Amino acid sequence: MSWWKRLLGGPEKSADNDASNGQAGEQIYIAPRSEIEARAEDWLPGTADLPTILDLAPPSVDPALAPDLRPDRDYAPDPIATHSIEWPAAKPFGRRVFRAALSSEELTQFGQPTLYARLPNGRITFLTCGDDDEFDANATAIIAAWDLSGEVTTVRTPATGIAAMSAWLATRSEGFAVVHPDESKLRQQWDHAQAIIAVLPQKVEILAQPRHGSLDGRTVWRTLHAMGITWGDMDQFQWADPTQQADYLFWAAVDDGDIGYADPGKIAAGTQHFHGVHFFFDVARSPAPQHVLGEMQRAAAMFATTMNCDLIYLVDQVEVAGLTDLEVAVAGCIRELQELGVKHGSSSVCQLR
Repeated sequence: MSWWKRLLGGPEKSADNDASNGQAGEQIYIAPRSEIEARAEDWLPGTADLPTILDLAPPSVDPALAPDLRPDRDYAPDPIATHSIEWPAAKPFGRRVFRAALSSEELTQFGQPTLYARLPNGRITFLTCGDDDEFDANATAIIAAWDLSGEVTTVRTPATGIAAMSAWLATRSEGFAVVHPDESKLRQQWDHAQAIIAVLPQKVEILAQPRHGSLDGRTVWRTLHAMGITWGDMDQFQWADPTQQADYLFWAAVDDGDIGYADPGKIAAGTQHFHGVHFFFDVARSPAPQHVLGEMQRAAAMFATTMNCDLIYLVDQVEVAGLTDLEVAVAGCIRELQELGVKHGSSSVCQLR
């Protein structure tokens, strides 16, 4: 499978949605960082101790994008990326009992919303949770939120789901209030979300292509790691974000023309070599697109010098003249998002794109 097919659809998106919150998702094993590093060391000993050849500078922390790590924070649905409805109950009710009454068929009829609960102290959290004590706590309202990304919904999905869920809640003993959806608000939210999704470009890229033959797999491995671009997610290489504003700041995806990813076993055996390395990132999802582009250029240039490569610049996989075109594309994306009232790298944008 080609590298771009493996990464299609947003490699940085979370894979932890499941049917318990009303979203069906593929069950994907997410290995801890320590396990990934141990696997790399098993196949290619000394990876962790390679001398640094390039210090990449992390972006400044944007207070608007810094993660909220408070244990008592709200987990309310995003007001831009979702359309949500709240049904207050006549009396507090048990979350675990309520969730047990919901079948997968009913969730499908409701349009697969993510379900939240409002607690007696006013805090909003997911209906289900891993903490048994919290899951056993009572709630005073149910909130359902429908994704507006268009991946699993249309503009009609929330309206149909609200009607179906309202009918089901009316049969319950908790005395849920009758709620009348505002379809004009839904349409406005949907159109706004689709406008955010439509902003281009999605990706800017610098391809390091060998001048002669292919790139030795072991040398590629060592060079990328020596620049702080480490192997891991999806068996590709990434510059992890030390500021925790994002998972990764940019990717370095290798292409061997066969399996389309880096296999440390094959690299160690000397049987995997690469046609090129694609340095890229999703502009709208980046916490600091202009800064990241500058650092990605530094990394690609260092790699090209070390590996005797030419650099090819692309915007959404279309070749352009050079770095200036990438800078113009990044600035345009930032400007369009600002005009839509959202910020690159924000939770709203990352949920939609």
